[in-house]
Amino acid sequence: MVADVVAAVTVGGESVVQAAATCSASATSVRRWSAWVSVLTEVAALHALAAQVDPSTATVATPMPRSRTAAVLEALEILGAALVRGGVAMVERTGLGRVLGWQHRGHGDVYGLVAGLRSFSPAMASGGRPHGR
Repeated sequence: MVADVVAAVTVGGESVVQAAATCSASATSVRRWSAWVSVLTEVAALHALAAQVDPSTATVATPMPRSRTAAVLEALEILGAALVRGGVAMVERTGLGRVLGWQHRGHGDVYGLVAGLRSFSPAMASGGRPHGR
């Protein structure tokens, strides 16, 4: 849900109020989610990891997103798709969900949507594979 709402605002051009209404959240929550996604990790690190998981990903060329938040979402989608192509079983629908689910299942990491943000695990940042892969 978070990725869908943030994408609706940052990529789809929906207003924060409209996006909040579609998911019964407050506009403050939508703004907080967007800020959280924008600082979740470095876009280049996500692209590099996607290329490690699936080398064909390195040839994907996309136009520059209009905001850092949109760039992070796009990179998460690319990494999430690379994980699926690489054979990692995923039930999550969005790139953000897939990557966070992979982190949780493979490394036990859990990320909050409020203060106390953590970066991705060292295993993920170095291209480590989740357990059971």
